[in-house]
Amino acid sequence: LDGFRAELDAPADAPAQERMGAVYLRLLQVRGLHQTLSHAFLLGGHPVIGPAARQGFVKVWRFLRDEAGFDADTAQSFLAEGMLINTMIG
Repeated sequence: LDGFRAELDAPADAPAQERMGAVYLRLLQVRGLHQTLSHAFLLGGHPVIGPAARQGFVKVWRFLRDEAGFDADTAQSFLAEGMLINTMIG
């Protein structure tokens, strides 16, 4: 979340949703990051990994709602599209 917070703190003309999307796209360059996250979500039933993955997802949700100012529908769409991209890039 550090990169997203830094982007929110930086002066910008673009809306928060566009800026958060740009940060997400930059994170695509981190080799293996999204695949690792996808594996964590797939292991939701694991007694250690599952709760940690859900807690991380909740942190992102809270950030989008409380700090980035997304309404519930926008946050849901942002997360859903991100998960779809994660699946597509494998």
